[in-house]
Amino acid sequence: MVHPVYKTRIETDIKILIFTSDEIEHIKHKGLRGAFRESSLGRLLQSYLPFGWDLGSGEVVDYLGKSSSEIDLLIYNKASIPPILFRESEGCYPVESCFYVFEIKTTSNASQIKETIEKFKNLRQLKRLAPRKTITVYFAYNTDLKEKSEFERYAEYDANFGDDPLIDVLCVIGQGYWYHLKDSHSITWYFFKAQENHFEVGLFLSGIINTINKINSQQPFGYYVIDNVNSSKIIYHRDFLRDFDIPFDKGDMFTNGYREHELGNYSAAINFFLKSIQEQRKLASFLVKLATESFERKNYQAIIEYTSKAIDLYPPLKYNYRLFHRRGIAYFQLDQLNPENSENLVAKSIDDFNFAIKLNPANPELRYCLACSKLRIAGLDRSLLTDALNSLNKAIELNPLYEQALVLRGTTYNMLGQFAEARDTYVKAMGINSANEEILKNLIIQEYNLSLCGEQNTLISHEELGNWMQGNYEDK
Repeated sequence: MVHPVYKTRIETDIKILIFTSDEIEHIKHKGLRGAFRESSLGRLLQSYLPFGWDLGSGEVVDYLGKSSSEIDLLIYNKASIPPILFRESEGCYPVESCFYVFEIKTTSNASQIKETIEKFKNLRQLKRLAPRKTITVYFAYNTDLKEKSEFERYAEYDANFGDDPLIDVLCVIGQGYWYHLKDSHSITWYFFKAQENHFEVGLFLSGIINTINKINSQQPFGYYVIDNVNSSKIIYHRDFLRDFDIPFDKGDMFTNGYREHELGNYSAAINFFLKSIQEQRKLASFLVKLATESFERKNYQAIIEYTSKAIDLYPPLKYNYRLFHRRGIAYFQLDQLNPENSENLVAKSIDDFNFAIKLNPANPELRYCLACSKLRIAGLDRSLLTDALNSLNKAIELNPLYEQALVLRGTTYNMLGQFAEARDTYVKAMGINSANEEILKNLIIQEYNLSLCGEQNTLISHEELGNWMQGNYEDK
C-alpha cells in the first residue's frame, strides 16, 4: 500500500518538471533549452537521492587517462574516488564512482538514439578498477514516433540490445519506461506503459532509487509510491542457456505466464508459456528451470506440475534423476498440507524415489528420502518398517557419516522394538555430532527402554536414568 504523502509529492514534482519543460520551450536558444531541461530533471532526482549520492555532469574518466564524451547528467557516490570539479557539479568523474549516466533529449528522434548509442559505446570502453558497470539512461521529454515505441526503435539500432545493451534504461514521457535485468542465463526487458499524470516518470525515479538502495543494502523505495509493483510487462526475453527468444509480439503471453505463476495458477501459466515458446525441448528445459526455482522457494505444487509437464514434453528428461528426486520431495511435503490425500501423495513420492534410485543407485540421499516416505505411512506395519530400515542401512553403507540417516535408523529400530540396535545407532550418531542434544536425548530414551527390559549393561547408570526420566537429568 502506497503512502499518499509520498505519491502526492512525486506527482507534484512530475507536474513541475513537465510545466517547466513547456515553459522553457519559449526560450529561443536551443542549447539553453537543453541545459535547463537537464537541470530540471536533475532537481527532481536530487530531492530523492539517498545520503552519500550526488549529481554531476561533465566527463567520465578512467585510470588510464581515457575520457568519455560529455555526459548530460550522472549520479555518483561521494564515498568513492572523488571527482575533480571545475565548477559546482561539473568536472571529471572517475568511472568507478559513477553509478548512472543520463543522456537527456527534448524530443527523441532516430539520429539522437544513434548518437547516444555511440556515446555510451565510448563510455563502456573505459577501464574500471571495480567490476560493476555504469548504468546508462536515455530520457526524453517527447518523441517524434507515432506508430511504434521508442524501445523498438532503439532495438533496430543496437544489435546487442538482447545480449549486452548499450542503453540500460529508457524513459519517454507519454510513452513509458523500459529497463532490463540480466544474469548469466538470460536477459529480460520490462516495460511500464505511460501512466495517468505521467507517473511513468515516478516509476522511473523509483527504479533508480531502488537500485541504489539495493547496492547500499537498504529497503526498497517503490513500496511507498507504487500501487501495483507487478504492473510491468515483459516485452522481450532472451534465454542464453536454452537458446530461445521471446519477441515483442509474444511478450504479453510470456508476461501472463509469469503472472499466473505468481498467482499459483500453474496450469494456466503452462498454457501461456506453451504459446510463447514454440520448441518443445526448449519449453521443457524452461519449465525445469521454473521447477528448480520453485524447489528453492518450497513451492511444492509448482514443482510437481512443471516437472510433470516438462517430462511429457521432452521424454529424455525421464533419465534425469534430480527431477524425480525433487518431485518426490514435493509430494512428500504436500502430504503434510493435505492429510486427507496422504496415502496417494506418499505413494507417488515412493514411486519417484524408487525411480530416481534406479537412475542413480549410489546416491545415499535418495535412499534416505525413500525411507522417510515409507515411515510416513508405516504405522505399525512391520513390513514397511523393515523396508525403511533396509533403505537406511543402504544409505549409511554408501555414506557412513550420514547423520540424518543414522538418527532415522535409530527411530526405526525403536519403532520395531529393537532398543539395543537403536541405542547402538545413536551412539554412532553421537560420534559424528556430539553436540546434537536431540541425539543424546534419544540415546538416553533407548537406555531407559533397555533398563525396563532388564538390560544391565547400559551406558548410563540406572540412578542417572531415573533422575533424567523424572525431569532432573543434567548433561554433565
